[in-house]
Amino acid sequence: MALIRGMEIEPRTYQRQAVVALEKVQRGICVAPAGSGKTIIAALAINQWTEGRQAKIAWLAHTLEQCDQARAAIDLVIGTDYAVDISCYAAEPDLTGYDLVIVDECHWAGCEQVRKILRPTMQKDAGGRWVSACVVWGFTATPYREDGYDITIPLGPICFEVTRDDVKAAGGVLPALVKFVGIDQGDSFANDVTKLAESFYTKGMRWSDSQNGKDEQWNRCVFRAAKKLGVTESEARNGAAIMLANWHDAESIIILVETKEQGRWIESELPGSVFVFSGVAGRAKKLAAFKAGEIRVLIATSLADEGFDAPIASVLIMAGCGKALGKMIQRTGRVLRPYPGKSSGIIYDFFDRSHGMLLNQSKRRKKIYIEQGYEVQDYEN
Repeated sequence: MALIRGMEIEPRTYQRQAVVALEKVQRGICVAPAGSGKTIIAALAINQWTEGRQAKIAWLAHTLEQCDQARAAIDLVIGTDYAVDISCYAAEPDLTGYDLVIVDECHWAGCEQVRKILRPTMQKDAGGRWVSACVVWGFTATPYREDGYDITIPLGPICFEVTRDDVKAAGGVLPALVKFVGIDQGDSFANDVTKLAESFYTKGMRWSDSQNGKDEQWNRCVFRAAKKLGVTESEARNGAAIMLANWHDAESIIILVETKEQGRWIESELPGSVFVFSGVAGRAKKLAAFKAGEIRVLIATSLADEGFDAPIASVLIMAGCGKALGKMIQRTGRVLRPYPGKSSGIIYDFFDRSHGMLLNQSKRRKKIYIEQGYEVQDYEN
């Protein structure tokens, strides 16, 4: 074991390498996938950087759960030697006067709210040029945003990247098995979607499409209708999710949904399940109970997209839809953490063959799974 500030911890090789890379930059991003121990890397970097100096340190996170994970990592690596100010982005902390700022899940720097928080970390030098006012290190598994915003602008370049192979070799992530389940919504589904889309299509939307010569607003209405009828309110899809959860009655399962209404419906039909979302009463206790194996099925919205660590979970059911790369990686990583008796993570997804828009998203998700090196089975063309 290696002693770090009097504590016995043996960092993984890539974690040490990441710390060395971060020390060399005033601003930079460490990219590391689920299971790599991003919070441990950040704590190790703080520990190394602060040795022999007194400094004011801030740690920004997206959720309260991530703040708790940050405190646990600091306690483990540094102990009580340093007071680190930890807060959520939503608190909009004032970073003026800080010497070191950790930006967890730093892909959120694509949002104006987060960029506003980070502005005090920049200042003008004597020549009027903008320079870094303190050290800023960002950490994320998904640095590339769907909207195309370049997070290296406020945070600096990617200075180190941990690969999935690095984490696999260190035993930090398990193989993934993806099983696609075909869903048939019936012969009238396409017509039902069109009728519902027409009810969403306002006069203002019609005018907008007529002015630009495109069907942009109409297509949005069609997708909204397809998502409502084919995903969030689909008895076929939600019923299949419940059936799959019942098949794995001895496993700890996460079901990810699109809306609160969808989550509540599945919860009402699936004994032993609990639905959590941002703002729900007793959320922390419910999450802790799931992690402890006291709750068999956790139903969640975006709450489980990032910063949620429950190694006991071995089955993920993707009851929602979408095709965003970052979210896909974050979500599937929930069931790939090592746990006693667990050899792989099983991911169920749905092949939506009843509508072109949903079908295209299903195909995009399959492509992402393959690119991530996951084994894919039962896919239907």
